[in-house]
Amino acid sequence: MKTFKQDYSLKKNKEAGAGFSDFVTAYYGFDMPPVSECLKISQEFVEMVYQNAKADTITFVHGPNDVHSIYLGKVLLAKIRGEKLVQLWMPGLEKQDKTTNFLKGMGTQYLTFAGFPDLVHGGNKFLREARDLKCLYVPKMQDAGIETLYCSQLERVDLPAVTELGQDSLHDNTECIMFSAPNVRKFGKRVFYSNMQLNVYDDNINAPNLTEIGFDCADVFYELCGINKSRQQNRSR
Repeated sequence: MKTFKQDYSLKKNKEAGAGFSDFVTAYYGFDMPPVSECLKISQEFVEMVYQNAKADTITFVHGPNDVHSIYLGKVLLAKIRGEKLVQLWMPGLEKQDKTTNFLKGMGTQYLTFAGFPDLVHGGNKFLREARDLKCLYVPKMQDAGIETLYCSQLERVDLPAVTELGQDSLHDNTECIMFSAPNVRKFGKRVFYSNMQLNVYDDNINAPNLTEIGFDCADVFYELCGINKSRQQNRSR
């Protein structure tokens, strides 16, 4: 099966008076698939791409095996298999807000890879429904609000810049075996509530600054907090 491509010039169309509705028309006019049975969710996805595109040309691609892709210049932004969004890369996005509402909802549940290289403020419910996520890249994300990655089953959680995880973050995760958050200082309630895999003695947890923790978190982090507090007290003597 051949690969078919179609370019959409954001600059040219905006100069001609086109807006978001015209982009939506172009998206579906090239038979790009929805990413959810819910029209509103699919509309939110298309809006997120439109609002956060930082280059001129967006390319829609039809590939083999019912795989569709969206490129910004040469950068792959999204891959859709059937009507399921499976890959997402959003450079330039620094803050989750009303233009990224899609990231809080059910359109993300089939993502296996998600990358936000410039995201600083994750906000509440960031990728809450991303149940199939295997890899997450958020090197600059500093804050993570309530219910961040609530349903995620990530085996390796790497949050290098996060200083606080809001309540119910990673709540349903039972699969994580490696957690690295060297700058995290505080957990809200019920963080990693369901996880029994992590062990403070097997060197798979890197959270040396965690000293404040809410109730009903995974047991291992209470033990870790005690170790961290003792270590800090010894240093201050």
